[in-house]
Amino acid sequence: MIYAAGRELVSQVLDVKVGQGPEYPTLSDLRDQLTALMAGRVAEEMVLKSVSTLGEADLERATGLAEAIEIKFGMGASGPLALHIVPQAWDLSAAIRQHIEQALGRARHVLEGKIGELELSIDSEERTKQVVH
Repeated sequence: MIYAAGRELVSQVLDVKVGQGPEYPTLSDLRDQLTALMAGRVAEEMVLKSVSTLGEADLERATGLAEAIEIKFGMGASGPLALHIVPQAWDLSAAIRQHIEQALGRARHVLEGKIGELELSIDSEERTKQVVH
């Protein structure tokens, strides 16, 4: 699967396991998690020129993590504040989108640098499927 291959490759490069990490992650750790979560989607865009619904769970997790960066951890655009109520004047969705867009860009950068490995991984999976069937 292209999605899984992209996510795995980016996870290896960043040395991150999605959903695992330090007990008290830094902003850099959280950004690496976001990047790994979005990598499968980027791999599909690069190879298929389209995305599937396969990444729904990762997109939900990434959105939740980006929201936590903003309102829970005090590491986002609002600065060092833990917000329990989001001010009406502040567009939280724009801040979350910015984190997601940055993660997509980082994942694309990693995958573009490793496109040969991505293609090899995808080819290997396809050959394995053909042998099984």
